[in-house]
Amino acid sequence: MAKSKKVKKLENRIEATAEKFGKKIEDFAKMHAKKAEKAKGNGALIGGTILITLGLIFLMSELNILNFDPFYITLLLGIVFIAVYFLYNNWAFLIPGIIITGISLLFILRIAGLGYAYPLIVGLSFLAVYATKQDNTKWALIPAIILLAISLMTGFDYYTNVSFFPILLMGLGIFVLYKNYQK
Repeated sequence: MAKSKKVKKLENRIEATAEKFGKKIEDFAKMHAKKAEKAKGNGALIGGTILITLGLIFLMSELNILNFDPFYITLLLGIVFIAVYFLYNNWAFLIPGIIITGISLLFILRIAGLGYAYPLIVGLSFLAVYATKQDNTKWALIPAIILLAISLMTGFDYYTNVSFFPILLMGLGIFVLYKNYQK
């Protein structure tokens, strides 16, 4: 029994689609093989950079160029997290990287007593995640705004000895009037 034209046409379409799909899978596999090969070299790069940096820190400490503080190690750890973000373009490394780097700098610079700086640092880490504009990072704007607002309010109280609450109420009032005026 001979095949109809419709059946032959359908078989040809299926065959062409299978070839096209197979080519895409092959391209996808080649691309990931190249990424995996590149990643092998990145591990050595990160490890070597860490060792050189630690060596420089200890050498400068021994030569009294730098007073060694344990927070230099945590600073280095934070910088490594940030470097890993840039190597692999994975936003998850930004949060610990910015937080560890920021808190380490507070202690190294001897300004760790600034209570408003801690939510500021964490808020900036979430803001950096949002700024990457990668898939599904819009959520990071919510904790960023909340933490940055807390930092702003406590910092304002710290420097002015005036409560931020009345200013917040006035700002909300202006916002409500502005929105009503737009209608």
